[in-house]
Amino acid sequence: MKFFLYILVFEYFKVDLVVVCSTSASLLESILKEAGDDIKREYYKAKQSSKTIPIRTKAGNLPSRHILFLPCDELTQSDELKLCRSIRTFVATAIEHALANRFTSLAFPAIGCGKLSISPELVANEMLIEAQEQLSTANAILRIDFVLLPDQEIVQEAFIEKLSILQDVKVNSIDREFTYPSTSKKFYFYQLIKSFFSL
Repeated sequence: MKFFLYILVFEYFKVDLVVVCSTSASLLESILKEAGDDIKREYYKAKQSSKTIPIRTKAGNLPSRHILFLPCDELTQSDELKLCRSIRTFVATAIEHALANRFTSLAFPAIGCGKLSISPELVANEMLIEAQEQLSTANAILRIDFVLLPDQEIVQEAFIEKLSILQDVKVNSIDREFTYPSTSKKFYFYQLIKSFFSL
C-alpha cells in the first residue's frame, strides 16, 4: 500500500478536494473569486443555513471536484502550543473528511504564511508531520499536495527543509510506503512551469 505526500508550487493540480482555511479572509475571497459566482453563492448559502462544519461545495472553475471550507480558529493565537494544535487539527480534519468520502487526493495551502506572518518553519513542521501521521494510520491511498506561491521563497525553503528531514526518518510500518518529491530547486521550477502551462 502506498501513500503519497507531495509539495506543488504555484497552482493546484487536479485533485478531488481543495482545502480552504475559511477563517483566512483573504484566502477565502481569493478562492471564491477563482471558483466563480455560483460557488460563492453556494458557500454563503450553506454558511447561513447550516451550522455544519466543514462546508463542502462543488469546485466551479478550480481544477478539482470539490472545495472544503474549514476553519482554523487559532491562527492569530500568540500561544504557540495552541497555534500548533490548531494547525494539526485543520490538517487532520481535512484528511479524515477526504478518507471518509473516499477521495484519493487533496490540496492544502500553507496556512498563515501570508498576511498573518506565522513562522513558515512552524507551519511546515506542523502540517507535514500531521499529514504523515494521518497517512500512517489510513487504510487507503491518498495523495496530498501542498500548494505554495512562487513569490514565497522562504515558505518554499521551510517546506523543502522539513521534507528533507522526513525523508530521512523511517516509518515504523511494513505496509506503508511514503513517496516524497525531489527537494531540489529544479523540481520546484519544473512544477511551476508545468502548472503554468497546464492552465
